[in-house]
Amino acid sequence: MRARAKRRLPVVLTEEEVRSVLQRLEGSEALVAGLLYGSGLRLMEALRRRVHDLDFNRQELTVRHGKGGKDRRTMLPKQLSKKLQIHLEEVRTVHKRDLIDGWGAVRCAVLAAGISKPASCHSLRHSFATHLLERGQDIRTIQELMGHKELKTTMIYTHVLNRGPLGVASPADFL
Repeated sequence: MRARAKRRLPVVLTEEEVRSVLQRLEGSEALVAGLLYGSGLRLMEALRRRVHDLDFNRQELTVRHGKGGKDRRTMLPKQLSKKLQIHLEEVRTVHKRDLIDGWGAVRCAVLAAGISKPASCHSLRHSFATHLLERGQDIRTIQELMGHKELKTTMIYTHVLNRGPLGVASPADFL
């Protein structure tokens, strides 16, 4: 019998840290990072976006064949809509670009922001879910937006609510 791999808590940036990282990115890297945080996408989900996945009228983004081969819808941040439309106009002619320039862009911005956490592209996704939860969003809705099959996968984000290890406040704290 094999030992189970230890589950690590996700790295979650504060809203100010996210803002600081995003402000240090430009061009395509800024759009991708904006989708990671603003829509809760995984890196490859953001990189694989196609024109027909974007619904600017409904402010929706469709993720097709996400993790586990599942499709889901999530929000399209209003502040990214215009930038995405401009980007789409610029890339109407199909072109490929060397991915070497893109790898590590978010990590460089994290370091430039003076953040010592081992944050990565995926940290923006974790931050998306955590910040929604902190604002009182229903965990089932977050589960759907994140594309998690099991609620227990989404429950990992409750660790930041400072309500004890199970996301519950002690009754003694209300005396």
